[in-house]
Amino acid sequence: RTIHITLESPVAADNIALPYFFQAVTIREIEHAVTAATNCIWNIEKRSTRGGAGTDINSSDFTSTTTDANAASFSSGGVAADSWLVLAVTSVSGTPAQLCITIRYTED
Repeated sequence: RTIHITLESPVAADNIALPYFFQAVTIREIEHAVTAATNCIWNIEKRSTRGGAGTDINSSDFTSTTTDANAASFSSGGVAADSWLVLAVTSVSGTPAQLCITIRYTED
């Protein structure tokens, strides 16, 4: 299964809710890029509540550039049942028109 988000004009400190998972899942792969700018640095957090503290799915933030990038290994790719995924933008260089992210996952 996949989910996709296109974030228009990302800025540092964007905090965007992605799907809520009722069942446990494992993140398998992420494809990402920005359009029309230098880069965007971000991570995805797993949270038990929407506004609560989260745990990054990867120990290092992702850096999206105008060249497509793929990640298939994560330090914490398992997501517990009844959890939110939240896109957390750390910083932006230039003025990206879009941050595009596709996540492939499997149900546990």
